[in-house]
Amino acid sequence: GQAKVTRAASQTLMELLQARAEEEMDSFTSQGLGNLAWALGRLGIAPSNSLLEAIMVRSMACMQDFSSQELANFLWGFAKLSPYGVTMSSEVMFSLQTHATRTHADWRPQEVSNLFWALSKLQVGMKPNLEAVMVMVAEEKAP
Repeated sequence: GQAKVTRAASQTLMELLQARAEEEMDSFTSQGLGNLAWALGRLGIAPSNSLLEAIMVRSMACMQDFSSQELANFLWGFAKLSPYGVTMSSEVMFSLQTHATRTHADWRPQEVSNLFWALSKLQVGMKPNLEAVMVMVAEEKAP
């Protein structure tokens, strides 16, 4: 038969995984940050305050390395966590939008859609130049 995981065991496992992620945060790449945010959002697991702070600090250190997909995944994960009271620092949000504007040529329509959805879900005003650039990207690359 299948083993059943109790809620307490599941909670303990998530606490251990979050502690390990926090310990290893200095080695996280932009891809790792995007994957972590996406996984937390997909599972609906709010990070501990200390892990959230570590993610914010590390994301600023890796900002220039974020690909369009990693950035979209990162924002998507945080948007999915917003109902749990998880918020992104305004400094990180501003930097992510600035980076997205700079890298707009790399964005695909699906990523643009995810970006718009995430910012809407997060109830964050989009920087006007980012909105204009992303609309242009979506129109250029639409079939």
